[in-house]
Amino acid sequence: MKRIAAILAAAVMFAAPATAQDAVSDHVGMLGFGYYNPNAPVGLRYWTSPSFGFDVGLGFKSENQVAIFDDASDPTKMNTTSLADFAFEVAVLLPLASEENMVVYVRPGIMYMSEAEIIGAAGSQKKESATTFAIPLRLGAEFFLTKFGFPNLSLAGDHGLDFYFMSPAGDGDSVTEIMTVTSGASVVSTSNLGFHFYF
Repeated sequence: MKRIAAILAAAVMFAAPATAQDAVSDHVGMLGFGYYNPNAPVGLRYWTSPSFGFDVGLGFKSENQVAIFDDASDPTKMNTTSLADFAFEVAVLLPLASEENMVVYVRPGIMYMSEAEIIGAAGSQKKESATTFAIPLRLGAEFFLTKFGFPNLSLAGDHGLDFYFMSPAGDGDSVTEIMTVTSGASVVSTSNLGFHFYF
């Protein structure tokens, strides 16, 4: 954790002196609603100044009438329950450079996810939740479609590292992962195109 904190602190120190006086300055104080992270797809972006902004994302899924089998020898004996998953992400935007219609930024953040599931064999099943705490550290860009007549619409994407700390449902061992990631900019494979519309 100390090494991760040092990486985040270095990113903040590196990004802080830079300012974005072009693309971002026109949208300071405006709310950008849109999509960025597939785990927390309901997104909000807000630039507080030409040199600082933040993202907030929320995701939720609910499933009803999920079966829990009470007797391994009789599949007709069961109860039902509901399962709920949710995710929350918050990240800061620290501009490195800006042009007329584009800003490049460092985007460190944190994300928490909880996924409910049914575990165990029939007769001893129960509802538990797997949890994930993630620290994404990304280098990203936001492109405003001003030249196309949509000054308040932007496309965005990023690349970088994610640090995952995962606790499975039940009695399994926790897992730590570090992986390279890409979000938003690519529309191939399973990647997604991030966007925001500013009001």
